[in-house]
Amino acid sequence: MRRRKIELKYKKERVVFSDVLPYETPLIFTNRYFYRFALRYKVSTKDGKISWDKDMPDGAFESLKLLFGITAIKSTGSFNLDRRTIKIPFSYKIAHKIDKFRTLAIIHPLNQLQMVEFYEKYKSLILHYCSISNFSIRRPVKIACFFYYKDRLHEQLLGKKIDSKEEYMNEYENLKSYFSYQKYSNIYKFYEDYRYQRAEKKYTKLLRFDIQDCFNSIYTHSIVWATLGGINQGKSAWINGRIKGTFGDDFDSLMQKMNFAETNGIIIGPEFSRIFAEIILQRIDKEVEMAMISKEIYLKRDYECYRYVDDYFLFYNEENIKVKFLEQFIVSLQEYKLTIGDSKTKIFEKPFITDVTRAKQKIDDLLNKSLKIKIQSNEFVEEINQEKDIANTQKTEYTNFNIKILNRYLDEKMTFFISPTELNAKYKTIIKESNVDYKNIINYTLAKIHSRLESLLKKFDIRFRYFSYFTTYPQSLSPNESKKCSRLKNFYERAITTFLVNVLDVTFFLYSNCKRINTTLKVLAILNVIILYIKNDYQVKSKKFIRFANANKEIVFKKIQDEISLIVQTTPFNKNTQLEAFYLLLALKEMGNEFGIAEEHIKRHLKIKEGSHAEHYTYWNSLLIYVLLHYYSENPEYTNSLTFLKQVIKAKIDQADKEIIGDLTELTLLKMDIMTCPYLDDDYKKNILKSFQITDCAQQEMILKYANIQRAWFVKWTEFNLNYEVNAKVSQEVYS
Repeated sequence: MRRRKIELKYKKERVVFSDVLPYETPLIFTNRYFYRFALRYKVSTKDGKISWDKDMPDGAFESLKLLFGITAIKSTGSFNLDRRTIKIPFSYKIAHKIDKFRTLAIIHPLNQLQMVEFYEKYKSLILHYCSISNFSIRRPVKIACFFYYKDRLHEQLLGKKIDSKEEYMNEYENLKSYFSYQKYSNIYKFYEDYRYQRAEKKYTKLLRFDIQDCFNSIYTHSIVWATLGGINQGKSAWINGRIKGTFGDDFDSLMQKMNFAETNGIIIGPEFSRIFAEIILQRIDKEVEMAMISKEIYLKRDYECYRYVDDYFLFYNEENIKVKFLEQFIVSLQEYKLTIGDSKTKIFEKPFITDVTRAKQKIDDLLNKSLKIKIQSNEFVEEINQEKDIANTQKTEYTNFNIKILNRYLDEKMTFFISPTELNAKYKTIIKESNVDYKNIINYTLAKIHSRLESLLKKFDIRFRYFSYFTTYPQSLSPNESKKCSRLKNFYERAITTFLVNVLDVTFFLYSNCKRINTTLKVLAILNVIILYIKNDYQVKSKKFIRFANANKEIVFKKIQDEISLIVQTTPFNKNTQLEAFYLLLALKEMGNEFGIAEEHIKRHLKIKEGSHAEHYTYWNSLLIYVLLHYYSENPEYTNSLTFLKQVIKAKIDQADKEIIGDLTELTLLKMDIMTCPYLDDDYKKNILKSFQITDCAQQEMILKYANIQRAWFVKWTEFNLNYEVNAKVSQEVYS
């Protein structure tokens, strides 16, 4: 598929999109509207102050005060923050390994703005300190100047033109990262690269290892040591008071402020944390290389070492090279309070191929053979040559439906290949024979299915739109042509319906074996393609024509409903990992209220018993609350659940320590999103404001009035577009 290269207009605030949020947030959660607010009213932080446009409306200013928890006068244009910049991040857990969780964090909006200013001030130094290592293969190399938009099925599957705002995702509002990275976006791309293959020619052995619990183990002060020339120089500068105002000291200070002054471990999830770790590891890499040179052991001659974030690949021939490298590496790591992890440390001998790589090769082969649509003409023209001829018809943008081309399609035969039972069985065999875990290849498999499904539907639709058009407008056809066209349209509509149901069977079978956030988002991407294709009819200029009959739409949608309902009913609810299954509710919402999950199934999953008190469920995190609130919205079937959820929200806020409630990121986000939520009444919102000491009626009214203008802070409550948000999320996907 071709990619469109779109030049970006530079705005420093775009850091808010690309580098401050974890990837694993629900599709309805975004910084888009907070960004627009900050840009519109020139809200920024600098030199310990927060500033704004003095001419901003009163309601916007009252909302600003509520957001940042400050008391200020609008006409002053700024407010001295003092110690108010130390915040408590919103930490939540996601499934990672069996019986193990990964804790991610969303930082306070104030800290997000501080990160914007930090990037703006130090962007050149960030690039400098990330250019020291000769080992790193994922590092920022320049400020991103272009956004690559992958030409997906948007226009074709929607059956109509879509506006430039949606197609181009509102310029840079869905940037993958603030910086451009060199060289690999995914660690497995390294395995296919010339560097890996060249190293395999030169060396007979490969040692792969990583850093034990890297982000949780980083000591924030070590950034100062890394940026002042190493451990000795850094500690000397520290003792002599020469670190104040340096890049390292400012980065250290900011990382502490957003993490409740914690120095042991850093925030996990946002891109800026990976940059923080990268700078420290760059220094360690350099120290190891220089130590090896002092022993007359040289990079590229005696060994090659590559690092992807905290994963290392050491190629070597002689055992003593490996021993000396590891000895030095362990020493350098210990100086920065880090250690090598034992679980991933493994030695490979030629050929350098991992179990995961072997499994992926087999999966590629399986999908190529088992998931396809074969097209054959009566003349037995090779498919690839036929596709080249037909490709030119796409340039017409459906406006010129040629009868000659239709007749060619009428003489073709489309055969659909997919057997869920057989494919699933072969997939399990690959897992067993390759000796890999589901979690190591599930995301790769689902991504391949997603990509292949897009390609197959695009290929199918080139022909199917002709059948749909001439079935609706048969005036220019002969009776025989019209009859054949209508018959084939109905036949292929039933065939593609069955095909999609089978794809869903495979998708949810795979998902049932590994329910993690990243996997859920991959499933949502597949569901988005199917829903988009099934739901939308064709429209060419003023002409409209139906893609699928309602009966076939319902077959596919009912299948999605049943599968998600089964997931909810069979997945035990875990207080630590609350989100995995519920992200799928967003797909059901997109299909319409008639395809919802029964209220009792949701209540049973959440372990809500009859007569339960809301106070017992305040452990629900805000991301779960957002998804439930969005899903329950305006559906009378969930009236009781919505009432109970409102009680949980109020109890959650009321139980918070009033001394620090303004510093809690989770409740800061929650209170702002409650104000813009159209499914909550004004009296309820005023009670929430009272819990945050906003008791003045005039002030409350201004906040609520402005909320109607702002419409969203961090949650997209209305006009949610699954297709738009899925593709925005895909553009932001980070390393895996």
